[in-house]
Amino acid sequence: MKKTALLLFLAWGLIVSPLIAQDIPQKFVESFGVTWGLSDPWMGSIVSQLPADAEIIDYGVATDGNGSEVVKVRLKQGSHFQSLLFDKVTGKSIVRTFQPAAGFTSKSLQQVLDVVSDDTEVEVNIMLVDDPDHILPESSYSIVGELVEGEVINLKIDGRSASSKDLEKAQRGIRKNLENLAKDRKARRQNKFQQLLNRMNWNDVSAMKALEDGGISVKRKLKKSDIQRLQQHQDLVQGVTLSTTEKQTRDDSVDEAMRITNVKQWGIDYGRTGSGIGIYMREAGGANCPQDNDSFSHPDEDIPDNQLHLIASPPSSSDLHARQVGAILHKVAPSSDIYCGNSRTPSNPMGQSPTPIYVATHSYNSNSSTIYQAQDQFLDNYVYNDRIAVFAAAGNRDNDNPNGNVSTPGKAYNVISVSHFAHQTNNMSSKAVTGQPATGAKKPEISAPGVSLALGNWVEMDGSSFASPFAAAFAADLMSSYTHLKGEPELMKAMLMSGALNNITGSTTSGIDGAGAIDFFHIYYSGRFATWHGNNNDHFVNEKIIRTENLDPGTYRIAIAWSVPIADWRNANTIPMDLDLKVYYSGGGAPQLVAQGTNRDSAFEIVEFNASRGFHFIEIIRYTNNDSNAKVHVGYHLDPTNTSPWWR
Repeated sequence: MKKTALLLFLAWGLIVSPLIAQDIPQKFVESFGVTWGLSDPWMGSIVSQLPADAEIIDYGVATDGNGSEVVKVRLKQGSHFQSLLFDKVTGKSIVRTFQPAAGFTSKSLQQVLDVVSDDTEVEVNIMLVDDPDHILPESSYSIVGELVEGEVINLKIDGRSASSKDLEKAQRGIRKNLENLAKDRKARRQNKFQQLLNRMNWNDVSAMKALEDGGISVKRKLKKSDIQRLQQHQDLVQGVTLSTTEKQTRDDSVDEAMRITNVKQWGIDYGRTGSGIGIYMREAGGANCPQDNDSFSHPDEDIPDNQLHLIASPPSSSDLHARQVGAILHKVAPSSDIYCGNSRTPSNPMGQSPTPIYVATHSYNSNSSTIYQAQDQFLDNYVYNDRIAVFAAAGNRDNDNPNGNVSTPGKAYNVISVSHFAHQTNNMSSKAVTGQPATGAKKPEISAPGVSLALGNWVEMDGSSFASPFAAAFAADLMSSYTHLKGEPELMKAMLMSGALNNITGSTTSGIDGAGAIDFFHIYYSGRFATWHGNNNDHFVNEKIIRTENLDPGTYRIAIAWSVPIADWRNANTIPMDLDLKVYYSGGGAPQLVAQGTNRDSAFEIVEFNASRGFHFIEIIRYTNNDSNAKVHVGYHLDPTNTSPWWR
């Protein structure tokens, strides 16, 4: 529908739109969660601002980070797709969907600053301006293969047959390149902060030490006047956010949870125990780590000295929450090395000794509003640049989060947000969150056990803080068996979601349990996988990647996931790259559409469909590509659903 045609269509809608409102496609209503109206007065103004050759795909009303209604229009211009935002009242184009108070501080911090005196000190996170690492060249390559009864077959790298050893060799080269980039990034960030110290006349040795791991933020207590002074240095500082910590909750019984999720029978009992995989854990504020030789240590929480590594200025104390998180990691992935420190993420994770870090888990809620935060941005770019599968607690509905919103850093596009369910009853926890981020991204991605978890006669605890390490350790077990998952966070997310066939809330994806509860049997046993990596113009032909699958009759689930860079946490309500997923069946005639993902503004798509015997064409369509420097990092996994784990 061209722009001129749409104008005529809108005029026609002034008369008859009330009669046809009930016929608006349901998928559009679900995507935006709003009512439609073809006669809305702002449409004429919006259409007049669109390019003459633009084809409108669909539109609707959404809510931005400030709670205001905006109009989102998806359009196609030639082979390029994009989403645009407009003010609903004036119809004017919106450049930023969330402009925080004072344009520099987070909304939560500004609320504090509005009521405190000038001399009051407030603990904040100073977010440094980060160099756009995503403009560096990316080697173009693809990996495809198949899982048959837990064995990898038909492995190909760039279309050529390869062995697991060939893949290991290629991955060593990738890890070395990432290590060099991490060292360079660390030096540049430290230089920026040193410049800031000089300008502000701060003698801040402790803060400089906190940047030794290559992080992008520094925690510091500042007076209101100092925060205002920081705004004069926006070439070095991109913003200041309130430093907050999570209220400790209670969590779960691990042995039974491992049996229910099949990680015991199909993972641990077969030696799939996380060997050679490092897991990084981070607590609220970086304040605590598990400690092996504490006098209060319980045998079931004990992590051997040679498997527990405190790095990046580790805290000197431990608490029940941290010890439980570490204990779950060790119980579910007993051969993994566990790293802990006060940084959100360690620099050069794949260069850590004795084993590279491939997985991270964050068990805290730093912000329970719907607004995307600087910490979300930090982890989004960490996954994108450092290739680590990051898991985060989705949050808990409690006194600190009465609205039940998905919490930071679980709002990050690239992070695998984990909600918690009761494995004892196969029901979601009453504390499971449902409030979705203002970005429009669907959260959480998966669910894991997190109700009444206990080790031996240890205290029971509840919460997504414990579901996240369970899922992270689960992923480490998978990686210890499957080389192709190392350094492939997108493939890990796609694999977990396609195999999470226990839909507790009865939907392929929902805002409660995500794709479903994790199950090692389905995820490990069989499936087909693919990854694509490269620069922005690699792999996509006419904005599509097409994959052919020859399938037997049955039910299948396909998930794709991709990573995106976020340049500014204050402007993150439009995803830089948005992909769609379509499945066609070729029965000898014209291809027939049998399944289509209708997700919007998330870094994944998932479909479930009934296949006939024969060839199916899988289309990965790039509808939005707003950052021409963004690299391509896409993972794909197909899972048959006709097997019988515990819950069927």
